[in-house]
Order: sequence, then C-alpha cells, then structure tokens
Amino acid sequence: MFIHCKGGRGRAAVMATAYYLKKEGGREGPKEVVRRLKEKRHVVSTAVGKYETVLAYHALVVRERGREGAEEMVVEETATTTTTTTRVTRRKGK
Repeated sequence: MFIHCKGGRGRAAVMATAYYLKKEGGREGPKEVVRRLKEKRHVVSTAVGKYETVLAYHALVVRERGREGAEEMVVEETATTTTTTTRVTRRKGK
C-alpha cells in the first residue's frame, strides 16, 4: 500500500490506520495499529490512535465484523491548508 502525504505524520497515518483496522476486522485497536505503523515510519504521530474519527471508525468496523451482507465502510479525507475533515460513510457491499 502506498499513501502519499507531505509529512506522513497525520493524514496519511489516519488513512493507513483505517485501512488496517478494516483489513484486520478491528481485532487490534487503533493504538496498536499506530504503534505498528510507527515501527515502519518513525514520524507517525501517536496521537492518531486517539483521534475521535479513528476511534469511531474502529467501533464501526468492530460492529460490522461478522455480519452477513455487512456494509462496506468508506473513509474520505479532504484537506485544505488550514483544516482536515475526515468523513466515515457506509455503502452497500458488492
């Protein structure tokens, strides 16, 4: 997986954390995932594991795990020079 972000500390770390939370079905919590990311890229901010959006996304993944016909979770992040907005939405699986 490749995520490009100028610093790679926050936005990219949020996206990578969300990817791994979904991929692993939420078995590991956000703090554990961020710890593993930090082992690979030392500039990742450990605060990412405490972000409300990351915690909310983890809760959604855990809730959806194991359900037949579960909806796919979509994380969209938009950034401007002054703010970053992360939105978690659901859409029906294929």
